[in-house]
Formats: sequence, C-alpha cells, structure tokens
Amino acid sequence: IRAYLNHRGISDEVITYCISHEILYESVPYHNAVFVGKDESGKARYAFLRGIYEKNGKGFKMEQTGSEKKYSFCIPPERETKRVVVYEACIDALEEFLKNHPEIKEIEICTDNDFAGRWAKEQMKKHYEGTYQIICNLPEKEGADYADLAKEKKQTNKCRDRPLERR
Repeated sequence: IRAYLNHRGISDEVITYCISHEILYESVPYHNAVFVGKDESGKARYAFLRGIYEKNGKGFKMEQTGSEKKYSFCIPPERETKRVVVYEACIDALEEFLKNHPEIKEIEICTDNDFAGRWAKEQMKKHYEGTYQIICNLPEKEGADYADLAKEKKQTNKCRDRPLERR
C-alpha cells in the first residue's frame, strides 16, 4: 500500500504514522488499503477498503459491513487544538466528533472544488456558522480535489529534485 499511497501524493511520514497508530493497514489476500475509524476508547468501529490496483480506470472501494460511519477514518491531533479540518470523505463523522470535542472553535472545510464539494461546503457553513469560526479551503482549480493537489505537488517536487542538465 505504501507505493500506491506514495503515488497518490501521500508522504511516507503520514503513512508510517497511520500504520503505527493502527488506523491503516493492508488487507490479505486482496491487498486493499484499509482505513480504520476508532471510537473515543480506541476501539475499531469503522473500516473503508480501497483497492490499490485499478481496472479500467476504476478502483475497488467499499465500507466494511457493520461499520459505523460516525467513527470514520480520522487522524487525531498530536496536541490540543481548537480547529478540526474536514475533508469530503468524512463529513458524516463531523457531528459526532464535535459533540465529543467542545474545545473545537474553528471548522476548516476542505471539500473538492466541484459541484458536490461546493454544495457540501455551503451546507456545513449554513449549519455551523455562528457556533464555530468557518474557514473555507477549497482547491483553487475548478473541479480539483485534494488527491489531485497532492499528486501535482509530488510531480513538482520530483521536477525540482532533478539535477540541471548542461548543454
């Protein structure tokens, strides 16, 4: 899964962190990336499987039967914070998370910059404005998502790392 996630622009540091905290692993025998959501006590309550091989441009994706969406995949902060960052894939868990974390004062919305992402952003903004400070942080490029940005950044960094050729 490391090669697949690296290709998607996710750093080794983040992958290692997730594996060491048992919120990411590779399934056997199908080699899916499994993203685990845990409850407040650390018990696994949710799993999302993502195939690392694509067939005809489509990869395997599914939630494990019996998963509870309110405990979806989350990378917890390493220290106290007043901000939660929400990406489109985990919107369902936001309400539950906020209920259990009264110290949160800001919500940073990081949905895709497509119709569905902008609609989700507006719905969350309407729902939480007044209670929380809302920060909207969508990709600048129309239609882009954060996976696209991570891939672009990785490509840009690769280009910078190449030595200059003499002519």
